[in-house]
Amino acid sequence: RPDFGYTHGTELIWEGVRAPRGLSRLAPAWLAGTDSDDGPARVQIRLIQAIYTPWRLPPDRPYGGWLGVGAGIHRETATARREALLNIGVTGPPSLAATMQRYIHHRFGFGVPPNWSGQIPYEPGIAIEAAAAWQSFTRGSDNGLMLHGGPQWRARLGTYAVDLRFGLETSAGIHPPVPWGATHRTNGAGSLYVLAAARLDIIARDELL
Repeated sequence: RPDFGYTHGTELIWEGVRAPRGLSRLAPAWLAGTDSDDGPARVQIRLIQAIYTPWRLPPDRPYGGWLGVGAGIHRETATARREALLNIGVTGPPSLAATMQRYIHHRFGFGVPPNWSGQIPYEPGIAIEAAAAWQSFTRGSDNGLMLHGGPQWRARLGTYAVDLRFGLETSAGIHPPVPWGATHRTNGAGSLYVLAAARLDIIARDELL
């Protein structure tokens, strides 16, 4: 596709061992949940790179990139999930967005990459992020097609983003997982499914928009 007017993101997530008691208590229970209601708190670490390209300069924002790390806790049951994270990262050349796009062009023969000389400048960023999702309805049969769905929300407060997201997530197919696509299963059967979501973003600040 053309090298303008799109966003690209790569996100690697590791969800591991049970979080130390001190870490799980850093976030208030109303935000991050409790062991008894929402399952044990586990450590989550993310590595994120995002690339944003304009349609036309001006009036669109310049080329922009973000490279960041997030760490925190998540809790998950068969029907709900909560997360509380601290994200830190950088914009500008250290985000390696221009480097990544040039590599993809060179590796796959896509021609001369765009000129990133006027990209959003270097700036460190930090933000607190919280999110939750619930499975509120199920339709269908365990032996046939099934549909799961439920609401979700996410909030970020920091130097590079201040926003709020509301949405509805669904999963449909044969033995589909919970709507947010996690690997929590109630049986060991194979699955064939699709995920779909509708979201509304309320944005007060986003460094890359």
